[in-house]
Amino acid sequence: MKVKEEFVDLGGTKFGIRTEYDNTPYLERNQQLRSAGVGKDDMLSDSWYVGDIPMHLLAMWMKQEGVSWEDHDGMQKLIIKKLNDPNFKKLRIVEGKI
Repeated sequence: MKVKEEFVDLGGTKFGIRTEYDNTPYLERNQQLRSAGVGKDDMLSDSWYVGDIPMHLLAMWMKQEGVSWEDHDGMQKLIIKKLNDPNFKKLRIVEGKI
């Protein structure tokens, strides 16, 4: 959820835009789903619910890794990599390696 956006003077005729987000609603929802056991029963099917990633975070990861929106395989590998990273465990609904 976007909280704040402001122009930042970078000197001369250059400027940037600083954007701040509040990820608390995403993290709280993921915790509720995890507590309710969502995703665990679906593990026998080909696809299952593993987590929620805020779009601004996914966009930042893709930019850092050089993955385009058209590269579906690259995006899938990136999401799996990030969701398996312990630093992002609060984005996950289910436990274990994806």
